[in-house]
Amino acid sequence: MDVIVPLQDPENAVIIKDATRRAVITRFHSSMVSKDMAKTILVVEMSNIGFTPLQYDANGYIIVYRTVVSIKITRSSLGEGKSYISKGYFDFTIKPNAVITDAQRFEAITNASLKALDSFVAQVGADGSEL
Repeated sequence: MDVIVPLQDPENAVIIKDATRRAVITRFHSSMVSKDMAKTILVVEMSNIGFTPLQYDANGYIIVYRTVVSIKITRSSLGEGKSYISKGYFDFTIKPNAVITDAQRFEAITNASLKALDSFVAQVGADGSEL
């Protein structure tokens, strides 16, 4: 599996790659192998990652954010390839007048990636294909 991250978010590239790899392993219950040993190759491209305020407290401070992860997955198997676009969402709370910590970012990106990958799995199933 290859993970391609957007150049506009280079400081979070490692977090995004880690989150996506963890999501793929947990969702597909498989391990990573070299490309020459793989039956199916996935190229996961993070096309957009965003944090949107959802709720404010009485003083106007943000207390709930929504993370949106958009991914493009190209699946190659036995010489055939197909691309899919999926989105995943994850809502989380923060304390008023606080900033999003690295741990919260990682958890939010991981969970939104898991949901985007769930959407991908559903799309593959609707096509009648197997991973």
